[in-house]
Amino acid sequence: MTKRLGPAGVAAAGLLLLAACRPDASSSGPSADATGTAVAAAVEAPGVEPTPAVASTTAATARVEPAPPDSTAADSAGGPVASSAPGSGDDRRKALLPMIDHTKGRASAGAGAGAAAAAAAGSAPLGGTCGGIAQRDGQDLTIDGELLTFFGVNAPYFLDDELPEAEVEQAMVDLAARGVNTVRVWYFAEHDPQRFARLLDLGRRTGIRFVVTLEDNVFEGRDWFFSDDDEHVYRPHLQAAVSEFKDRPEILMWEVVNEPNCGDRFDDACLKTIKDWLTMSSRMVKSIDGCHLVTTGMIGAGNYENEWANYRQIHKREYIDVASSHRRTGEDRSHDLEQAAEAGRPIIYGEVYDVAYDGACSPLTDSILKERAERVKDDLRDSIEDGVDGYLLWDYAIGTVELESGGVKHYCGEHGFERDDPLWDKLAAEPLLPAPVPWAPAP
Repeated sequence: MTKRLGPAGVAAAGLLLLAACRPDASSSGPSADATGTAVAAAVEAPGVEPTPAVASTTAATARVEPAPPDSTAADSAGGPVASSAPGSGDDRRKALLPMIDHTKGRASAGAGAGAAAAAAAGSAPLGGTCGGIAQRDGQDLTIDGELLTFFGVNAPYFLDDELPEAEVEQAMVDLAARGVNTVRVWYFAEHDPQRFARLLDLGRRTGIRFVVTLEDNVFEGRDWFFSDDDEHVYRPHLQAAVSEFKDRPEILMWEVVNEPNCGDRFDDACLKTIKDWLTMSSRMVKSIDGCHLVTTGMIGAGNYENEWANYRQIHKREYIDVASSHRRTGEDRSHDLEQAAEAGRPIIYGEVYDVAYDGACSPLTDSILKERAERVKDDLRDSIEDGVDGYLLWDYAIGTVELESGGVKHYCGEHGFERDDPLWDKLAAEPLLPAPVPWAPAP
């Protein structure tokens, strides 16, 4: 089997690159193709002509705790457990959209009934209320009792220590003005907790929440799970991160890993390993944080019945609140939707990608960006109609950045959406996003 490449990447040897490898594969199963493309950021010395690179993101090895939980072949129903987290652009755009509400054909529970409904559905907070933090109510996401859907982008590099924070602040302002209310960001063991705290503060000021990914498994595969690195780097990082930031409403949900996969050793034993590890890691999060939602970062349900069953069983685990899928625009993910529905979980498209640039970050054709904007608009509309609860583009490209050192770094790539991408005007001209759910008052 070809190795499944996912959205984020690991640091390439000798290169200071920040983007992320994006696969054009539709599942984690044996028949998935691995046409990996990447968003890249290349560092260059002053006075040298910029040559954008295509590569992967900085990797993190960050993690301590329980032995693998036992795993059964039978589906396990998601009994009551804590969960919740908030959901979650160009001054040309209308103000901020902190949250997006959608009905999916179901009536919204009142604010008072929301907590009780969430508890009955298996996502009640552990030991108290979680005001302003998103919760799961059956197959819906809610915030303070109101149904929500979120729309946004991936920006896995926002915590890169070489990226000036002023550039991140400008990007967040630009994104908010473009209707983005959620950013998926990578917070690994190597990253600075104080910088992450400042990013959360910035999210509050701009009306943007974060899906926080704690590790990347794209190039690690099966052997990383329950390894020394997992036990001694990742798990301590999970415990420290969740403990320190469990009260922050700017976090929409914790994502325990990006794209857990079997690499080139795909079999039923690997599926069980991934299931056991996701159960273990999500349980660790919930033992610390009873309010925020937890998701898996999975690519999708796969191509075969054993994969579908595994995906369903994983998302029925009581500590896992939200099903995850990564896909290209227009790609049929009916199996993912069906398995999430059978598991009784909301589902998010954590990465939606569509190639528009070549390896040097130049548009493939004169018309490709307008054509892609139309595809994304249609895909976003169809996804919301299908009941998808979150839609995150891969990924936001901030372009060429001047470093304090005097060099430059290029944040661009084959799938990038830049500040002036025609998509933003199209979404403003033909609004597809339901009315926002307001933020709770700042504590």
